[in-house]
Amino acid sequence: MKNKIFTVCFILFIIAGLCMFNNLNKKHLTAQDYFPKEPMVKEFSGGFENEGFSRNYDLFKENKVQVKQEDCAVDVVFIYELSDEEVVQVYNKEIVGHFEEDYISNFQPNANNVIIKTPIKKGTKWSTDNGGEYEITDVNVKIETPLGKYKTIEITYSLGDFKSVSYYAKDIGLVKRIYGDNYVDELIGISQ
Repeated sequence: MKNKIFTVCFILFIIAGLCMFNNLNKKHLTAQDYFPKEPMVKEFSGGFENEGFSRNYDLFKENKVQVKQEDCAVDVVFIYELSDEEVVQVYNKEIVGHFEEDYISNFQPNANNVIIKTPIKKGTKWSTDNGGEYEITDVNVKIETPLGKYKTIEITYSLGDFKSVSYYAKDIGLVKRIYGDNYVDELIGISQ
């Protein structure tokens, strides 16, 4: 009888220890975990007139990332500011002609659009300056694009009757977005 009690207590002790060890080793997810950390060009289907578009993550300085987006309608440069707590689009500008090499060094912030915010858990909400609302509506969502399968967080944006749902994968960022009446942008290529 003593051996059975000892065995049960020993097993419970081992299980409790493993649970504590697993909790200590779980990495706290940050907002910037869901954004590219190195230069890359991402190709998407969808976009204006369903012609597709590309996003070139080409310049990383301190906590800022420059993104040049090209599609058949308009070219835009974005600057994002990254922290553990949030990813914020702090600048955007339509480009006529050719992109410059470096917008980060001389830009003046003209936006304050938080696109990812902690805690990374279902139900996290935040508002935009224009009255819109973002919400993390799911985590650990499996999304398949023509390029592959990704484990993502789902962020829903709504403003009046407009709604979009974006899916972000760790270290890659946006992999899919559904907006309006069945418009879909999907990741179809990544190059370095």
